[in-house]
Amino acid sequence: MNVVTSKYRPNIKDKFKSLMNDLPKDVDADKTLINFLMYNNFTDSDEKIDCFIFISKNEKIFNKSKYSVRRNKNNLFLTAIKNSIITNKITFPILKLNTIIDLLFIDKCCLLDELLTSLFTITTQHTIARKSVFLRIKNNNNYSLSNKQVKVGDKIKLHPFQVKELPNLKKTTEIEYVVKSLDYLTHDYLYFIQENFIFRIKPLLKATLNDNKLEYKDFLYNCWVTEQNDNAIIYYHVELIMINKNKELSKLVLNSDTTNNTHSINDGFFYNDWNNRVCYYPSSKLIKLINQKKISEEEIDNIFNPKQTIQPKQEYDTNDISTISIYEDSSSDGDISSDEDNNLDTTKKPKEHNNFIYSYNKHYTFEKDIIEHSINCLYESNIKFKKLLNDYEIIHIIKPISKIYTNQKYFNFILTDKTNSIISQQYHSYLNDSNEIISLTKIDNILV
Repeated sequence: MNVVTSKYRPNIKDKFKSLMNDLPKDVDADKTLINFLMYNNFTDSDEKIDCFIFISKNEKIFNKSKYSVRRNKNNLFLTAIKNSIITNKITFPILKLNTIIDLLFIDKCCLLDELLTSLFTITTQHTIARKSVFLRIKNNNNYSLSNKQVKVGDKIKLHPFQVKELPNLKKTTEIEYVVKSLDYLTHDYLYFIQENFIFRIKPLLKATLNDNKLEYKDFLYNCWVTEQNDNAIIYYHVELIMINKNKELSKLVLNSDTTNNTHSINDGFFYNDWNNRVCYYPSSKLIKLINQKKISEEEIDNIFNPKQTIQPKQEYDTNDISTISIYEDSSSDGDISSDEDNNLDTTKKPKEHNNFIYSYNKHYTFEKDIIEHSINCLYESNIKFKKLLNDYEIIHIIKPISKIYTNQKYFNFILTDKTNSIISQQYHSYLNDSNEIISLTKIDNILV
């Protein structure tokens, strides 16, 4: 069996033949060799050369028009990084695809191993403990966890294309770039989740560089932007959260991304066995748990049981608060009620009941029948409202419909689970004359 072509070196051939002796005749020699080389962690320089031969070959034949973008509705990091090389103009995409995965997850000195073994879990303002670092990918051979922040005007020597070693094994020469501006970024996290841990990453700071004869563009940043117009250094916020060490997270049933391995670009990976491992996607409840800030018992009581105050009208500081309408008109999802329907007894319960627990502020007197009826009706008729309540179990009504400072008909509520592990923002539920919820708004602090 001719398992190794002439391009591979004799010592590799001998090792590989011994590995292949017990395998079926129809085994793909090239793919098996790739896996074999990756297992050896490049301890042999000849093995490294052969892997770069594979990259060089794939760079030459790579044509992104042959691949299709896969939907990434669950913010999966692997999917985003694969999609990025199809949707963006990237220099040496196959090289960067492989080396970035190697730097983050595979190599003995990879970021994941460093987070797992070297750093202690830190206590933060969040309820779920995590390991948190600031990351910068220097080039395809190195990354940095330094918290040292660059300043406008700084002169920095960088390897062009964010590549120290090209597919042909030639090394690039550092070029001096100058930092022109700094911008803080607001992107969502991307997730890589295994059975025991949650790895998430997002861009935090962009240091734009001067134009130079050769580009320096961050490969990972293509996961969040459709096109990079500037040379830039990107700093990332990376968090590692251990599932098996947190009782709240350990109770969650993880949902596997069963289609993760069908992405056509997977053939461009060195190490297909690693790419075939089961991954999980983050549910909305999981994200809420991770993002939940610590709240004391006193603060919880103040949230759920605010005391009555006399106010001439409801006012908010526009510098701190913005009101966001999330459901302008819930009746649009169902049939418009006739006049006859509007005269129905508003205290009558719906035929179907949701399983939510209603809790009321101890400092107020409430119109409980009207409130519960309006919520139950909206839950049955409006899919957006139903999705909102999916991750919660208790509805805390914190202010009644009748208020001394306004003639508008609305009540205030907050959503939570039974352990108060996740607490929603406050919602204002506006009613029409038939006591139907016609608008639901929330108050967001834009400075948080």
